[in-house]
Amino acid sequence: MTLVALARWTLLEHARRAGTWATLAFLCAAWPTALTFGRLGLTTRNGPLSTHAYEIAFLAILLGVAAGIATLARGSWFLERADPLRRVAAEAGALIGSSALPLTAALVPALLLAPDASGAQSGAFVLALLTTVLHVGAIGLLALRLPSPPALRALLVPVLAWILPGLAGAVSAGHPGSAVGTSALLVLHVFDAASHGRLGLELWPDAAHRLSSFLPITALVGVSCLLALRAPSVHALRNPR
Repeated sequence: MTLVALARWTLLEHARRAGTWATLAFLCAAWPTALTFGRLGLTTRNGPLSTHAYEIAFLAILLGVAAGIATLARGSWFLERADPLRRVAAEAGALIGSSALPLTAALVPALLLAPDASGAQSGAFVLALLTTVLHVGAIGLLALRLPSPPALRALLVPVLAWILPGLAGAVSAGHPGSAVGTSALLVLHVFDAASHGRLGLELWPDAAHRLSSFLPITALVGVSCLLALRAPSVHALRNPR
């Protein structure tokens, strides 16, 4: 099954589920809610509305990739005989494609109601979103190969991309310069997919910083490929000799 075909199959699987449409309705309502309460000053923190738009889009990407992992964990049996690297590429396309529906639901209200205030039309916003999709998708590829029950693999996406960076940031701030703090800073750099929003929307760094943001994505994809190559094939499992 090709990359495009698997992405299309994943989207169709999502479209058949009532929970998908409930999630899309929630994401559609998220931006009008943030826009209303943001202008009233009733948000959790002060900041431009573009940061709220990115946070809603980040949540949509997490939900989309997690749903894609759940779908692949249930029905990826037809990929077992595929070449390992081709399988990784197909799974990457499926995970990125699975984020298309929720990301569209999160962005369309922002583009229609407040395109300028949300910053959704700017090149910085688009680049930050594309990099975030790739980063969360790379984390999803790793989650597919971690030793865990298939039903729990979808939960690994918010844990690795959201909760773990928060914990690592707190540890690195509490132990600056130590081995523990350095290790936590490395974990933060590898798994903090939300950092692309801060770089793209607030700092807009130079080309060197933009290229360095792809290093953790490359590392995660490389580890996933190595794990896929080391996994025993279906033939080896059935014929141990």
